[in-house]
Amino acid sequence: LAQGPVPAEACSMLGLDPADLDLSRLAARAREPQAADNDEPEQASTADEAATSASSCFRELLLAAVELAAIPRGVNVAFPPKLAGVYLSGNVALIAALHHLRFGSAAVAETGAALPSRKGGVTAANPDAAVKAALACHLVTQLRLCGNVLFEQPQAADFLRLSGGLPAVLSHCYADPELPLLRETGVFAVRNATQQSEEVRQAVRELLAERRTRASEATQSAGS
Repeated sequence: LAQGPVPAEACSMLGLDPADLDLSRLAARAREPQAADNDEPEQASTADEAATSASSCFRELLLAAVELAAIPRGVNVAFPPKLAGVYLSGNVALIAALHHLRFGSAAVAETGAALPSRKGGVTAANPDAAVKAALACHLVTQLRLCGNVLFEQPQAADFLRLSGGLPAVLSHCYADPELPLLRETGVFAVRNATQQSEEVRQAVRELLAERRTRASEATQSAGS
């Protein structure tokens, strides 16, 4: 994942420090041994069994996060800021990586554009690999999580804008028969991000203007 440090300005929207969202450090801490009481050797498993187990655990954790983020909150009650920051940085980084795997650098922020061709990109040798990766990583569910976290949370929306995650979310507002409900889930996330933040709405307008400019330049280039 192309996941660098989260900008301090973005973290300040949630009352956090960049160190709070150091995903490498958090992952290393999660892998630390829990206790040395049990010295019994673990039974060896095949690579396929390990991958299936990891995928199952990831799915269960992701669904739990979706439900947690959907719990109704009272007036002026924010979603836990560190969870919001982790979801809107780590999950959005994975969403962006899956998008790049499928389309290369094409279509970033090109909301509403035709589905780009997967031919000639990094997946040309196996054009279905990127779709399989999106399904295995539960892309639609990850977008749904982002939408839930952003619901009526303007601070989270500004975090998404300042951390550079907005183009990745905007890039998934298209219909794809191979990923049912992708468009609806992406539109829901964008709607929640823009609902209570004028700064996010302005950022979306600028990204869409960029799309129109790029599309116009591409048309002129093709015609010349």
